[in-house]
Amino acid sequence: QLTSVHFERKPIAIHLLADYAAKTMKRNTRRLHLDGISLDVETSDDATHITGDQQMLQYLIDNLILSALHNTTPRQLSLKFDNTDDGMSRIRFVDPCTELSSDQLQALFYPESLHYDEQTDTLIGVEYLVCRQIIRQHDEYGGHRGSRINAYKKEEGMEIEIKIT
Repeated sequence: QLTSVHFERKPIAIHLLADYAAKTMKRNTRRLHLDGISLDVETSDDATHITGDQQMLQYLIDNLILSALHNTTPRQLSLKFDNTDDGMSRIRFVDPCTELSSDQLQALFYPESLHYDEQTDTLIGVEYLVCRQIIRQHDEYGGHRGSRINAYKKEEGMEIEIKIT
């Protein structure tokens, strides 16, 4: 589906993406009847806008949130928007309850990480593949190379870091 979408690179106000993330989290927790899971959205003072395709970035946020909601443990998720020292925009998504090994985190954005949940009749991990493809689209059609998505093990849980040029 992503290949048929017209890529539109333009500046997007960070507060629009932050508001979208909060609404998406509220809508999905209500739809899935999940209590005790919340999302803290932070923006740094120096991060006022991000350059990219707004619809794709919103879809990326949707997928990050949906992937976290597979785990129904009550917790505080975190989404942070800031800029890196080298002028890139950065989005960091932290899930304190998703415990994966370093090897699993390295494979998170590849088809090998997919697994089938028989209870819910769903394929788990597709959201991460979609996120990877969105970042590839930004890198390919954005006119600037260097966009990346990585997952890191934290003391508690994991962090997904997205850098967009």
